Amino acid sequence: MEYFVPGVVLVFFVSMTAKSSSMHIQIEYGNFEALTCYTCPLKKDNEECNNWAPDIPCPLRHTVCKTVHRINDRTGESLQVDKFCALPEQCSNDHVGCKGTSNEGEIECVSCCTVSYCNVAVPYNVSTSHTLSASLIPSAASDVARINFPLVVVALMTLTF
Repeated sequence: MEYFVPGVVLVFFVSMTAKSSSMHIQIEYGNFEALTCYTCPLKKDNEECNNWAPDIPCPLRHTVCKTVHRINDRTGESLQVDKFCALPEQCSNDHVGCKGTSNEGEIECVSCCTVSYCNVAVPYNVSTSHTLSASLIPSAASDVARINFPLVVVALMTLTF
């Protein structure tokens, strides 16, 4: 006697990246998990932020972790850390880096990344802003278009016993 039991559902996510005349197809195997970022509103430093941050997935379409770090530009002391899930247009390569603020002696450094928990560290200068944002560089280039097709193929495997 044979019994068929529904088993594992495999989901294939396909993303296509077009650059100039070449086309690359990347297949990602997903398990429906959303991006999860360290999130905290206006904490004093990175340790306080990460210790406070709830472990909650980002809302739909919020596919970037954004970190804003305000620093005393004379001492390098953290003044404020703000981490959150962002929409891609809120955190591209144009947003990454450091700049002065309206407060004398204060700079604001921003980093953005696209992998769960990638924003554990904070940027302290332009170099660390770009290093922490390395996952943005391929997808934010002006000559690259990225199109995602979720749930292109769904396969149901069955077990026989």
